[in-house]
Amino acid sequence: MDDLSPVEIVIKHKLHLGTVQNAVKWFKELERGVMVPIKAGIRFVVNLLEKKLRGEIYELTDGVDKKVLERDPELRELLEKLQNLYFEVWNYSFNVGYEDCLDKFTANSHEFCYKVMKRAQVRGLRNFKPVLFTAPCKYCGKPMVFAHRDPNWDNEVKPQLHKAFSNWYYIKCSR
Repeated sequence: MDDLSPVEIVIKHKLHLGTVQNAVKWFKELERGVMVPIKAGIRFVVNLLEKKLRGEIYELTDGVDKKVLERDPELRELLEKLQNLYFEVWNYSFNVGYEDCLDKFTANSHEFCYKVMKRAQVRGLRNFKPVLFTAPCKYCGKPMVFAHRDPNWDNEVKPQLHKAFSNWYYIKCSR
């Protein structure tokens, strides 16, 4: 495998299998059965990763005394590799999550909307009703996208929609 140390290989392997949170959890489990010198190194890395996850540090090297990094270039190199892996995993996870979200919206937009409203409610947002629709431009025909976050939504767009759809209803409600 690459020219990585055993700890780096384990970190890289676990980071690519899941998220940084999973790596931290796995390292905590690993700590119980490893030798003391490796255990101390793993604990050090886990502490840095936890600080990174909490937003206390931006780069992993920010969590280490600068003099220590000057004396130990191997540590700096390891932390820089971990930092790159962290961003690689974060970007990958973000993109996969974003694409998955789009797929769910495309496959079942009603269910997606209900889940979004439920999540908003859990987060404390009251009466949140997501809106996303298109209408053709009256001049060129290209779709114009309207959403609940548009600045003119409440005053202009929403009243027009309510008026346009005022006679619509669920079929089961008409019985």
